[in-house]
Amino acid sequence: MVDVARERGYRARRELRRLVRGGGAGRLAGIDQHWSMLAVPRMPDHLADMIPVVRALRDAGHQTLFASETLGEQLRSQGFTVVPHELAPRREQVSLALGIARRASELGRRGITSASAEDKVLAEVVRDVIVDQAFVLGGTALGLNRLLAQVHPRVVLVGNPYTMEGRVACLLAGRHRIPSVCIEHGTIFANDPIWERCPVTKMLVRGEPSRLTLMGYGLGPDRVEVIGAPRLDAFAGRPLATRPVTVLVASSGGGDQVSMAEHQQFIEAVYEAAEQTPELPWVVKLHPKDSPGLYEPVARKHPGARVEVRRADRARTGLEIYEYLDQCRVLVTVISTTALDAMAVGVPVVCLLADEQTTRDRAARVDFLARRTVTRVRTSAELAEAVKKKIEQGPDNDVDARAQAYATELFRHRGASAQRAAEVILRVMKHEAARG
Repeated sequence: MVDVARERGYRARRELRRLVRGGGAGRLAGIDQHWSMLAVPRMPDHLADMIPVVRALRDAGHQTLFASETLGEQLRSQGFTVVPHELAPRREQVSLALGIARRASELGRRGITSASAEDKVLAEVVRDVIVDQAFVLGGTALGLNRLLAQVHPRVVLVGNPYTMEGRVACLLAGRHRIPSVCIEHGTIFANDPIWERCPVTKMLVRGEPSRLTLMGYGLGPDRVEVIGAPRLDAFAGRPLATRPVTVLVASSGGGDQVSMAEHQQFIEAVYEAAEQTPELPWVVKLHPKDSPGLYEPVARKHPGARVEVRRADRARTGLEIYEYLDQCRVLVTVISTTALDAMAVGVPVVCLLADEQTTRDRAARVDFLARRTVTRVRTSAELAEAVKKKIEQGPDNDVDARAQAYATELFRHRGASAQRAAEVILRVMKHEAARG
């Protein structure tokens, strides 16, 4: 942890030098045409739902400008205009980042007073993470503010309203009296504090479960609209019985909803179950944050397991999973939202949930667990048995029937989601124009 803290401190100082060297640019060249919408994605997964909607808006005569630091090449290859959102600020504007960093340093000194070595290291790491992000936050906020002032779009589309870029974009848009919109791209869990005080003007969600969850966080019915999943509009999977007899493993890796310890236990159980089913090929699709290095030592322990580990194609994140699902008979995961993707295309899901107490806690906030739409197992032996049963006997009449009913409820407007989202965004633009 000390090494992490030191590295973040070095990164923060490098970023400060970069900001100080940055010149005081005026207006950005080449973007003076009229842009109806400014889109601020963070990761490729956001583009899976954004791009079909942007194309539908373009067909209606409305152009979109993208602001991204990392997705420029991918977007330009599809014919879109992209500018960086972390634009170099003037020297005097560096004081914004310095002010944030100074407050963070004070927080680190005062925040944790315990004498334990672990708490002191934790305080140092927290402080340096905030300091590190302060410079990115400063550059992003200043750049997006300048971009909004120059372009003044009629709406801002963010990839996620609780990432740093998304939250900053929503708050700045509000300051410029521009409405902000976000398209749901994963699962919105109940009892998740990241959705508290959500700054986006309107959330476009996949189905009724997400709408009700967000309303539970205080978003009024006028701020949440069901549009479905635009990424699914063009996907037509073949019947399950005609797909290869393969087991697909797709978890989200360690972090966020699954601890690293649980993820490592999951990997061990997968290899044990694969060794118990030597007649079945197992394909592991790695999440972008997962590492093949975690699988190699486990593979050596289980030479009889027919497991192939494949790296994720980051450029196709959000769409690649459907190609994998079209080549399997069953999905194995922990609580990844890949389970919802599988339900959407008729693939049965088996969730390995080893700890009973953790499972009870998750069932209280993970809707697809509470609705009993997946087959739950606790051990590698149960996993092997469940997978064989799904493949040999086909979908379970009760569990998989609930899954299909849930998918119908969750993924509304199938085949017309992008058009539905575009219509809502056009309505937002019209309403804002009427307000003056």
